[in-house]
Amino acid sequence: MAPSPSLGKVILSTLALSVSWIQPLRAQTGAGDPAALLTAVEKADTDRVRQLLLSSAKPDVRNASGETPLMLAAKAGSFEICRALLWAGADANLTDKSGKKARDLLKKDAAGFSAVNLLLRCYSFVQEHPEAPAKITRPGLVMISDCFIDHDHKDIKPRYWTNTAEATGKPGLDDDRNGFIDDIYGWNAAADEPLRAPLMANMADGSSATLLRKFVTLYNRSEVESYDTGSTEWKGLKLDDLRKGYENPLVRQLGLDTLMDEGVDIDDLTFTNMLVSASHGTHVAGIVLKASNSTAQVHGMIHGRFQTPKEAVTDLIALAHRLAPRTVTYEQFVMQLRKTLLSDALKHGARRSAYLRSTGAGVANLSWMQSRKWFTGVASDIKDIYQEHGMDPDSIENYTCPIGLDLCGDLGLELLVNAAAELALMIHQNPDVLFVLAAGNDSEDNDAGYPSPAYLSRFFPNVITVASVSAENKLSDFSNYGTASVQVAAPGEKILSFLLADQAGFMSGTSMAAPAVAGLAARIRTEHPQLTAVDVRLILERSVTALESLQEAVATSGVVNPQAALALAAQWQPGSRADLTLAALTPPRQAAEEKSDEAPPEPETPDHTDDEALTTTPADKGARISAIGGFATQWRIITSTGTGFTQQAAHPVGKLPLDWIKQKWQDGWEITSLGGENEKWRVVMSATGRTAREQKLLGLDFDPSSIDQLRSIGYHITSHAGFSTSWVFVLTAGTGWKDQRYHLPGPWNEERSRWISQNMKAGYRITSLAGDEYSKDRSQDTWSVIMTQGTAYGEQVLTGPGPWPQEWITEHEKKGYRITHCTGYDSHWVVVMTQNTSLDRQTPSPGTAWDDAWVQEQWRGKN
Repeated sequence: MAPSPSLGKVILSTLALSVSWIQPLRAQTGAGDPAALLTAVEKADTDRVRQLLLSSAKPDVRNASGETPLMLAAKAGSFEICRALLWAGADANLTDKSGKKARDLLKKDAAGFSAVNLLLRCYSFVQEHPEAPAKITRPGLVMISDCFIDHDHKDIKPRYWTNTAEATGKPGLDDDRNGFIDDIYGWNAAADEPLRAPLMANMADGSSATLLRKFVTLYNRSEVESYDTGSTEWKGLKLDDLRKGYENPLVRQLGLDTLMDEGVDIDDLTFTNMLVSASHGTHVAGIVLKASNSTAQVHGMIHGRFQTPKEAVTDLIALAHRLAPRTVTYEQFVMQLRKTLLSDALKHGARRSAYLRSTGAGVANLSWMQSRKWFTGVASDIKDIYQEHGMDPDSIENYTCPIGLDLCGDLGLELLVNAAAELALMIHQNPDVLFVLAAGNDSEDNDAGYPSPAYLSRFFPNVITVASVSAENKLSDFSNYGTASVQVAAPGEKILSFLLADQAGFMSGTSMAAPAVAGLAARIRTEHPQLTAVDVRLILERSVTALESLQEAVATSGVVNPQAALALAAQWQPGSRADLTLAALTPPRQAAEEKSDEAPPEPETPDHTDDEALTTTPADKGARISAIGGFATQWRIITSTGTGFTQQAAHPVGKLPLDWIKQKWQDGWEITSLGGENEKWRVVMSATGRTAREQKLLGLDFDPSSIDQLRSIGYHITSHAGFSTSWVFVLTAGTGWKDQRYHLPGPWNEERSRWISQNMKAGYRITSLAGDEYSKDRSQDTWSVIMTQGTAYGEQVLTGPGPWPQEWITEHEKKGYRITHCTGYDSHWVVVMTQNTSLDRQTPSPGTAWDDAWVQEQWRGKN
């Protein structure tokens, strides 16, 4: 069968799932040929690159000029291919024979210049500071990088992880020898000292408790009009009524006169706002615990240097003042500033990374990240400092970024990138920690200009960035977004959680959405500790509830669905390199302004009417079609008694007959056999006399994301057909089956046979079979096998690819086996036979042509 062009993406499911187009994997081809990957990258052949990476092709092979695939991808400006190579282990710091790295080969006029440049800069930096991967000893522990977490809060304390070695050890000693002294409750990364409770965390005693409850109640009323404590206390009061009141505990402890003498005016309204602001980390911890169904543990690491604006401003301004009088030109000033910031980033990032590793946490939740807008303001101040104190202020006017910063002289962006290197290093050195990042609250596109370090989820496979939605699942007005660098959304508006001093209150922000995802991730890692951080990210992405309103907001178009994610996690095969490679090579959807003005294509319409379909009559009491395989004019039809099908219809070969299928579904029929590919489909539908199970169709690409979304809510693949880039899947609810696995389309080789054998030993059985050989090149064959656990099938045997094995079939029929699946064409067929089925007497069609008369004879029992 010759490959045919793809028909393009058509989603036939009534769920209207929206996912990126993914072409099928076709092989482990050319893995032994060092030049194969170089050739594929040079031609920008994404499909071929995918094949080779899945075949464990070495990512750092070289051509005659010493160029690696990464260098060639950089030349072409291909972000996705660069990312896939880096995720496969490519070294961003290798040089060609002329001494140039991949970054040096970028063309500044290439469409993907900015993204590829920053990606390569990032990996060049982090790969210079490798760290042996640490073992995740507490997969359900969430490290919350935020402000202080009230570990004594009555609802947090039971799930707060405490370092007992330090708690029971001697003060001032590193009792557990992890490099951090007295880290009982966490670490203050900003000050590099143990986490200690602030004054506000210890104010709930005595008369202060009632005051705090009053303040928080009025605050909650200002956030949620319908808020009701069930009490009539403070009825009629509003938050603004606290203005110029001085009953708060800080005033009582420090004295109003003392504060006023120092020019500090902390009235009750100011105090309440301070209390809520200081409760950010505690609020986040509460959301994590709720989202995890109290299975997670939490621990605190007060945010580091790049997340503390006031301290960062002080440090940057002080550094600028030191450097300005000692640098001859503005160019040298910027260069030295950047060098110092990178050095600091390495120091702080390595320290934070070491603490994270010491806890064994499997999830890290981060928000409060500084924005590009903030750094741009600081950059303006720094420029003014050089203007006033620099040795050559006139050199500012001549500065055109000639020193290799490659960011068009944007000092604000440079400051952001250098600060974010601290976070990037921590992510890179902890590859099995899932980092959950808040997208940001500036209503900005995270894909455009990198306004927040949250873009790092586009660079690293163990990071996921979260946008905020309202209770109605609409993107929050304040939320950042981005179809390339924001993966999922979660509720982030008016979320009720814990505050300091045993209080509870409402907050809004992507900082509230991220911990909902972190908590769910912790629950998944607790229940399935064998899953990696990358596995969990992919599970969260593939199990979202896709919404049309989010198609241009997040990469998955969806809101995290906890039930679906847990269901998918229970079926997931850990450590799938195929899934990771697919994710790396999937391009983002186009933004609205880049899309074509043309109307989307209508779904395929049938080229045959219902009247042309071959259908049983009430008098037909014979065998029924139980399996078909083939394409175009060559078919094999298997009829069997004992199918349980009371009625049956077979649609003629042609375009997929959607209208006909939908009508049969409404009449209570199910798709029971499927064959063909491209525009040569043949569909068999049957009725059983029982209530039909719900079915969905997916096509026409081999799209794991859509498949897994349906699997996560209880559907199983019951039939599929296709070849090359043209596939159709039937997914059915209520099968009673359990886990299901599929091998991405590729050759029928030793690896494929070994995969089938290993799964059979584990209790899986083949439940659907499709694909064929490519006559011109065996390496581009696309066979596809679906295996399922929890079926009633007994032992299975299979043979092929080869000529139709009639003698083999006859031999195994005598042993109680029955044909359950077949696929192929011409002289290359694969046949599966199974014991312990309901099928009784079977008859394969005598030739390769589809013979309606023969089928009708089988239905009538005249054979």
